[in-house]
Amino acid sequence: MKYFLNIRPLIFGALIMIVLGACRSSTLNNQKDNELTCPSLPEDFQETDLIGTWIAEYFENSDKLVINADGTYKQMYSSLSLSFESEWQNWRIEYHPQGYALLHLSGMRRCDDISSICNASGGGLPPGEAAINPCTSEPITYTDEVILFITGYSVDVPRGIVLRHAKLAGSDWTYGFKLDESLEP
Repeated sequence: MKYFLNIRPLIFGALIMIVLGACRSSTLNNQKDNELTCPSLPEDFQETDLIGTWIAEYFENSDKLVINADGTYKQMYSSLSLSFESEWQNWRIEYHPQGYALLHLSGMRRCDDISSICNASGGGLPPGEAAINPCTSEPITYTDEVILFITGYSVDVPRGIVLRHAKLAGSDWTYGFKLDESLEP
């Protein structure tokens, strides 16, 4: 019986290591700001690389973007306290000289499971709220839209790009969207 009791801490330790390993495998989300960098876009990047379904899953939340070639997108957000699906809205790209691009999503809600921000009229951030550019650490604000940062990524991801959210001012974490290849035709 003593042998069985002594093995419990080992089993518990192994389970902790498995859980920590699973958390690390989700390298894009739930990362501290200083762990994320903004690698340049791949040399062969084209705007058509954005077409598809992008998923951000963090904590118990799921944010999905369906981006179409016709310049429209739809957002579907789900958490324990909030769930919605947007109408089709417009998107556009702005290229930055530092090698990344800005994806402007008109009317997109910035949720982070914070109802006051997620329910902001017209999307974006409510007045007085700010975010931090994940590539330059400079403060930014946006209203009536969300700006995602299109960057390369240091690990293997579909099409070599991710769509990063700016970190909310005062927060120590951020998250991003990764292409869901299982939903590709």
